[in-house]
Amino acid sequence: MCYDISYLTRRQIDYAKRYGREEDVEEIRKRLPPVYHTSGFDHTEAPIVVMEDEPKIKLFEWGLIPWWTKSATDAVQISNRTINARGETIFQKPAFKSSATEKRCLILVDGFYEYHHYKGKAYPYYISRTDEQPFTIGGLWDQWNDKENGVVRYTFSLITTDANERMSVLHNNPKVLERGGPRMPFVVPYDLEKTWLDTSLPENEVLDLIKPYPANELKDHTVRPLRGKFASGNQPIAREFHHYAELDAENQGDLFG
Repeated sequence: MCYDISYLTRRQIDYAKRYGREEDVEEIRKRLPPVYHTSGFDHTEAPIVVMEDEPKIKLFEWGLIPWWTKSATDAVQISNRTINARGETIFQKPAFKSSATEKRCLILVDGFYEYHHYKGKAYPYYISRTDEQPFTIGGLWDQWNDKENGVVRYTFSLITTDANERMSVLHNNPKVLERGGPRMPFVVPYDLEKTWLDTSLPENEVLDLIKPYPANELKDHTVRPLRGKFASGNQPIAREFHHYAELDAENQGDLFG
């Protein structure tokens, strides 16, 4: 699964201009500083592209709250379980099926984080495109009206798919392996981004789009801890290479050759 992402560098803003009026994009940049690391469990706002009359860039909260949610208490519980959506079942799960048909989105990112497990410890890796360009992850969104206070909340979930060959080695959490194997975010190829937003697509064609991203177009490196006492926080250093000697000692410093 994917619970940690990075987004909205200056290049990301330039990339985002493909989808919205320049003034809208600049307004988002004013509201949202660069996010070098955030967790879905923080329910941070992130820039996403939704299809209205045309593609538009919005700021939605991470952790989808379905429209039918009854209370704020339920919303909290549900949003912690909808950070990710398994691509294979988005048309089956009650929390996702209406969004899978009518409210698909693109999450604008610079990269994402995953953990490699070795000898009982977890080592964070930062994954990005080999050309270091921004990209999008396929997602779902929904609108929930809190009847208790009148607040309208817009939220999203990040879709995952089977891991490619690199991510299969990296994302080796034993619990994940027990649940069907390693996963990775559904990285949307540039030429399929607008297709993903097309609500006229039948269910089978939507599912056919959700595939692992080619391993040779992604790169990765170890980074400092993302959580706990020594976490780097939301700082540029969060994405920088960090050396773990214990991985070298077992010939694991470069997992993928």
